[in-house]
Amino acid sequence: GILRDIGGNMKVLEKNNLEFYFQVNRIEDDFFQFCLEKEHGEHMGAISFKIHQGKAWIYSIATKPEFQHKGVGQTLIDLFECYCANRRCYIVEGKYMPSNESALPFYQKNGYDIYRDGYDQFIYKRLNIKKILNNFKFDIVDNLELYTL
Repeated sequence: GILRDIGGNMKVLEKNNLEFYFQVNRIEDDFFQFCLEKEHGEHMGAISFKIHQGKAWIYSIATKPEFQHKGVGQTLIDLFECYCANRRCYIVEGKYMPSNESALPFYQKNGYDIYRDGYDQFIYKRLNIKKILNNFKFDIVDNLELYTL
């Protein structure tokens, strides 16, 4: 994939012959949201997360139903993991909602484990930073840095 700057905090991400409009929003010091949109601003999906002391916590990842199974969720998780790897963040966790039936295969396909703590369930993954940075398909590591400082 290729990321082109189009001004402000918006970029165009070309992946598999599709164009995603990609936006980085800094909500608080360590709290971010990545959004994917269509050309005319139609929201396709987003991931919200916080990074603190080498750990990332996913608050939510969501794709609008009409864009599911079209690479939007995968693009979001890839961007997120690359962003984490670039910041030497090794651990990713988040709350898992078993009622979201499509989430389990998605997380498992991406190497996340599910664990239970009391009544709650969580996702967990230890990132292989070297592998992510060596194999990542997007040329965005430096570009993302420009828009999140």
